[in-house]
Amino acid sequence: MAKFCSYCGRPLQDGEVCTCQSGVQAGQSQPGQGQSYSQAGPAGQGQPYGQPGQGQPYGQAGQPYGQAGQGQPYGQYGQAGQGQPYGQTGQPYGQPGQGQPYGQYGQPGQGQPYGQYGQGQPQPKQPGAGSAYFKELWGCIGGGLKKPADKFSSMTKKPNAPVLWGVLGIQSVFFALIFLFMGIKINGLTGGYMKLINTPVAFFLSLVLGAAILVAWAAVAMLLAKGMAKKEMSFSQSLGVAGAKAVAQMPFTLFTAFLMLISPLDSNFTLVLLTIVYSAGTLLTYFFIPASMEDYLADDKNKRVWQLFVTFLINMVIAWICAWIFTKAIGSGMAGVLRGSLF
Repeated sequence: MAKFCSYCGRPLQDGEVCTCQSGVQAGQSQPGQGQSYSQAGPAGQGQPYGQPGQGQPYGQAGQPYGQAGQGQPYGQYGQAGQGQPYGQTGQPYGQPGQGQPYGQYGQPGQGQPYGQYGQGQPQPKQPGAGSAYFKELWGCIGGGLKKPADKFSSMTKKPNAPVLWGVLGIQSVFFALIFLFMGIKINGLTGGYMKLINTPVAFFLSLVLGAAILVAWAAVAMLLAKGMAKKEMSFSQSLGVAGAKAVAQMPFTLFTAFLMLISPLDSNFTLVLLTIVYSAGTLLTYFFIPASMEDYLADDKNKRVWQLFVTFLINMVIAWICAWIFTKAIGSGMAGVLRGSLF
């Protein structure tokens, strides 16, 4: 029985193999030379499974399993990425950071792993409100002692009221410690049989007294700036004047309290030493306060001298009045230390 080729229908002898398919196979190898299993051979030369990439396996446009990427494996996730796996714009798993692993959490940080929270660099830890306040407070005190002319002038022109109130409070506490330790020493002279001074009351009243004297300086400076220099000064700005006095006296006041604590009170030398140390701080205010009032003094130099004189005179009178009230409330044993050192 005659046999026919199942492809072309040509009759075949027994055992004969039709050669019609050899021509088809030869035609499929052109024009892609050395190309196997290729579709759309034109422009795809030697590329299996792909179009129109050249000599590159498994992809379109020279990209295995991907579009538009050159030399990038595994698909369109690598669109526009050149030579880099798994991501867009050269970023694995993320967009559009460069060289940043694991995702868009890193937008747009460069070279930083795992998140936008860093955006290219670690975020510095922000100080709390309390630490920032104490930093400014220390800057006011330390800067005032180091550069009084610059610091106190700026404190008055651009006041930071909370910081200035803190300075006044510290000085008032140091001032009250003097009388607290004095009360303890005076009561100790009786051997514990009698308390001549109520030390808690002495501490509280001297705390109020110290604060009142500083606030008086602010009020007098504000009134005289307007009355004699014809320049407007707000109360917040006048606190800079009180702050200058507080900073000037602060180290001397603290040292006086320390001497009061460790020295025998029944010695005349102790009383003289305490007066000298505290008065040194008072003397320094005569230089610090003019620096703080520099922009609020009279333009006329002669009038400026009288403005400063009246400022100190009024505050001296206020301090003496406060001291008199204080000694009446606490007792005459305090009068010797107060005399000549509060203004």
